[in-house]
Amino acid sequence: MRLIAAASALVSALASAEAATLGAAVNNTASVTYDDGVTITTVKTPTASFTVEAKRTPSSIEFFRYAPLAPDAVPVRLNGSDYKPAGASSFQPIGALKSASGAALNTASPLLLTHADDYFSGEPIIACVTDLGQNGDPASVETLDVDMSTANGDAASLRFYETGANTGVFCGWIPTNNSTPVKNDAMMSITHGAAITVRYQDPFDASEISTASAGVDPFGRLFDSLTGALIDGATVTIVDDATGAPANVFGIDGVSVYPSTVVTGQTVTDAGGMIYALGSGEFRFPIMAPGDYRLLITPPSGYAAPSAFQAPAFASLPNAPFTIIPASYGQAFTLAATGDVELDVPVDPITDIVVTKSAGVSSAAIGDFVRYEITAENRGQSPAPARFADALPAGMRYRDGSARADSAAIADPVVAADGAGLIFDAGLLPPGATRTLVYVAEVTSGARSGEAVNSVEAVSLGGVPISNRAEAAVEITDDLLRNGVTILGRVSEGECGEKGEGLANVRLYLETGATVVTDENGLYHFEDVSPRTHVVQVDEASLPEGYELVSCKDNTRKAGSARSQFVDVQGGASWRANFRVRRKAGDAVSAIVENPDSPADIVTPDTEYRKFDKAWLETQSPETAWAYPASDATPTSPSVNIGLKHRAGLKADLFINGRPAPIENFAGRDVNKTRITAISRWRGVDLLEGENRIEAVLKDKTGAEVGRISRKINYINNAERVSLIADETRAFADGKSKPVIALKVTDGAGRPVRAGRLLSIEVSPPYRTAARAAVDARNPLTAPLATQSSVPVGQNGVALIELEPTVETGPVQVTIALEGGAKKKLSS
Repeated sequence: MRLIAAASALVSALASAEAATLGAAVNNTASVTYDDGVTITTVKTPTASFTVEAKRTPSSIEFFRYAPLAPDAVPVRLNGSDYKPAGASSFQPIGALKSASGAALNTASPLLLTHADDYFSGEPIIACVTDLGQNGDPASVETLDVDMSTANGDAASLRFYETGANTGVFCGWIPTNNSTPVKNDAMMSITHGAAITVRYQDPFDASEISTASAGVDPFGRLFDSLTGALIDGATVTIVDDATGAPANVFGIDGVSVYPSTVVTGQTVTDAGGMIYALGSGEFRFPIMAPGDYRLLITPPSGYAAPSAFQAPAFASLPNAPFTIIPASYGQAFTLAATGDVELDVPVDPITDIVVTKSAGVSSAAIGDFVRYEITAENRGQSPAPARFADALPAGMRYRDGSARADSAAIADPVVAADGAGLIFDAGLLPPGATRTLVYVAEVTSGARSGEAVNSVEAVSLGGVPISNRAEAAVEITDDLLRNGVTILGRVSEGECGEKGEGLANVRLYLETGATVVTDENGLYHFEDVSPRTHVVQVDEASLPEGYELVSCKDNTRKAGSARSQFVDVQGGASWRANFRVRRKAGDAVSAIVENPDSPADIVTPDTEYRKFDKAWLETQSPETAWAYPASDATPTSPSVNIGLKHRAGLKADLFINGRPAPIENFAGRDVNKTRITAISRWRGVDLLEGENRIEAVLKDKTGAEVGRISRKINYINNAERVSLIADETRAFADGKSKPVIALKVTDGAGRPVRAGRLLSIEVSPPYRTAARAAVDARNPLTAPLATQSSVPVGQNGVALIELEPTVETGPVQVTIALEGGAKKKLSS
């Protein structure tokens, strides 16, 4: 017996499997034939079948666009692109690949493509899938299938072709428009914001899935930083950051030159004739080479760029979200690859909102209603939001339904969780217009006796202040006077024994930090004072030049000082503390007349302000310089007077922290006799807590800027650090002189705390402050062993602690209360 052709079937099957395409089924049947000398018999095996699968390899997807002039373009061979029509079981060719301008592209040769993150409507989408395992036949161009969809509802099944035999990279294309989406046709409908997604799943490995997305119709927008309105008519130019020359820009066909300067909201046409209809506020630079660029913005009349506001201010505006990057403020930006420019640019309306506030009553008690009136005037060139951030005093609450704008009812404000913060929205305020807002607040049981101050300012829709801060005060009274305790008194001028006239505008402090200013009759009062011993002190810096305090009675209430008095306060009564001032010997004091043509305009500002009168001006040269406040001055209140010396004939505009100083703060200017040197003055300029940047811009008669000058003024209230000033400390124990401990008081950044800030201190035995010694002398049985007192901080953060005369020697330990309950111990 002999076997015949037993192995031939196996060899044939292996050869068939090697030549089969991916996904093909291979069937194998073996047979054995034998001859026993009588009969030839053939026996066949059952058929064995298997499918040819791809290797398991990772995949990726990338988008491309046709850009033959781009320096980073690479040649890619596109061998075809098919789609599966709706209801069909097979794929059909999409047709010739065309550029955005409609020109046919020669796919018989490699095309120059660059990576794409976004596509414009009318531009073909080109995508490639890399999956080396799908390269089943190294000798032929193979295919794979993908799904493409858009966020606006279009979708298609596509077949991509390998870029060449044995590459494992498969590419295809599909044209685009912005018409109504039709699924499963040979066109993708794309619109701005509707992202394009390509999804590929390995047919032999369900776990191997890749997706990629691209944006649609990228453009930038110019918008109003206060209202979010899109701004047309602005000129936008893109330039090379290194040279400043206009940048090279191409249209969406990748070859036609596109203008480097466009006007927002207007139609643009590239060199190939393609028309780009820009929407409101839009600007567009479609395709640019990698490099560093900048945008130059010329906004329309009434607006300024770059904006002074940052991204958080725009988050809640209409038309948000906005794409805000450093390039939105004129800074350079980098395109790492050929592509488009997509960012938004805020511009600031030139506004000057002046807000005033008044209360309908001067005093109120618990259960009363207070009518507040807010008036806002737009003195600028552009509309601004009539939106007000109002802060109610403690214990006062907004009355629902009471808000009126120009007598018409408006929606209730947005009320903060604590009930104090109110946000009123009264629409837009045109240039030159005035709007009056009124509302009612109730005085609740949580209100405290004393002055209740309500403040308000206009804010942008993003919550950024755009006006001055206005205040209105109402005196909250205890109608039964059950707990009301008042310290009152008078500061009068003249020698001891004389009747004397009251002296206005003198500042006094209480050790609690409370401060008041005398009225035109020299009268003052502190209300709602707690029953205990208090210290009332005169701020000597607020006295007119040439005046000094004088002690007419030598008693322990004055603690040996004419500037302070102790007051033992008990509940339900009024307590008095009077002070006397007189002119220094040989000194003549005269009021300053701000405007000689208006004799009624006589003021008594602080000492520093007085020094810069017309006599001083006659000695000055015209170089621009700050006259006052002094460079090392530390204001006693959150407002200052400012004087600027400059050449006559120039106009000075003042800016506080980047915002124009309200017009009502301008106090006029004086010019010397030769008409060469002038001084411009501002009065009561509001400061913010911390560092304030003050800048003056000088303009000639044509309005052209000819110079600017800036400085910083710190208003620091938080005492966070304290140190000993050895050079100014006088530590002697002769039993007659008062030892003085000098301290430097600053915030955490080392900036001096404001003058007038009261510092709580404790001096350990056997030493006492001079002030506390006087209290103990009056109450020897109740005087504590460790003594507490308060001292005011002077200019440049210096506080002087006067001790009781002593003959004890040794270190003095002082404990100072700092911000947040912290305490600092010093030894001298």
